[in-house]
Amino acid sequence: MRVLGLLGSPRKEKGLTYAVVSAALEGASAAGAAVQLEFLVDWQVDACTDCGAPCFIDGVCVLSAPVSQLNELVNGASGLVIGAPVYCWQLNAITHAFMDKYRIPGPATLARRPNGRPALPIVVAGGTGTGVSGAVRSLLDFLCLWGYRSLEPVAATRYNLDRALAEARQKGERLAKAASQPEPFESLADLLAYYDGLAFSCRDRLAELLWLAETASHLSPTNSAEVERLCAEAERLRSEDRRLALEHAVHAFELVRGQL
Repeated sequence: MRVLGLLGSPRKEKGLTYAVVSAALEGASAAGAAVQLEFLVDWQVDACTDCGAPCFIDGVCVLSAPVSQLNELVNGASGLVIGAPVYCWQLNAITHAFMDKYRIPGPATLARRPNGRPALPIVVAGGTGTGVSGAVRSLLDFLCLWGYRSLEPVAATRYNLDRALAEARQKGERLAKAASQPEPFESLADLLAYYDGLAFSCRDRLAELLWLAETASHLSPTNSAEVERLCAEAERLRSEDRRLALEHAVHAFELVRGQL
């Protein structure tokens, strides 16, 4: 049983993404899995050019032998941890390039995909924290497309890093256990329903701001009562006046950030 970690950060060991992905792999190792970490920046993963080659059939990138080798490595793993930083409210380019060029040989049917093979998506937004939800959804869409059974994602920011590290390790252990007994999806509808049920799949900008404000509030006790009031009011206004709800959420987040 082998759990493969893919790190999308070009900073490699220097970045926060490395710390969180490493924690997940430590958890998987503690649960008995052999673990391996690969840096996407080392694999010469460039942008897909839609060259017309039959890569969706044979799984081979005719423009990049390293990409084909990386796909074989991923497809041979029992479980997958994929971690990426957030740049400009989205996943960074290297991770996007990998997702665009990942292939599994054979017809793109559910049975040919890694049906139910476990995966753990990790997103790290080390700046303001904003954009983390959209980045998580991109990873979830990728894993859903290829039939992985994703655990609930780990979303790390500078406001919750210690908790995110502990969460990543715990979920790494769960990933290793799931890798020994994967749960295949019964149908495409089953697959889609599963992903729609994951928490981050339905987190919009309002929910993201409220989550960030609440996550960071413990670091700024001075304004905690006002932040709590603003978040509650934003939730109340969600369906009545979305713009006003967002104004409350933005205010709550700015109050917290101003104290950090």
